[in-house]
Amino acid sequence: MAGQRMLKYPRLRKNNKINFTPSEIYKRLFRTRESLDGFMLLEVVLSIFIISVGIVFVINSFITSIKAFKVSKLYLDALYRIEEKMWEYEERGEIEETSDSGEFKDYKDAAWNIEAEEVEDFPLNKVTLNVTLKDDSRKRGFTLVTYLFNKQ
Repeated sequence: MAGQRMLKYPRLRKNNKINFTPSEIYKRLFRTRESLDGFMLLEVVLSIFIISVGIVFVINSFITSIKAFKVSKLYLDALYRIEEKMWEYEERGEIEETSDSGEFKDYKDAAWNIEAEEVEDFPLNKVTLNVTLKDDSRKRGFTLVTYLFNKQ
């Protein structure tokens, strides 16, 4: 095989199958520099479009995650305020049948409302605590229900 020259066209081998030399396969798959003088305008525009769509999706996902972090912080603040207000009543150890409401001093646009109603046949009151927080233009509310002893 040492003196065999490369053929420009495929050659026939056993069983009349067409076989290509490795250099012919390479030339057909990967065009040489001579055949690729530059990119077509359509290819450039299509590449820019694909990159732009990808960037838009990445930026949109960042914006969505920032909004999710803000909402979760709001939920965490509300739960903290509910727990704080409920501990005030639980420290007393008992509650009378009543309704009370107010606002939090350290958090603007946040209000609470507590209602206690007597449970029949038990020395307990069902206590419902509602907290509403205003975030931007939305109002969000959270409710906690527990039982405390009657004040008698």
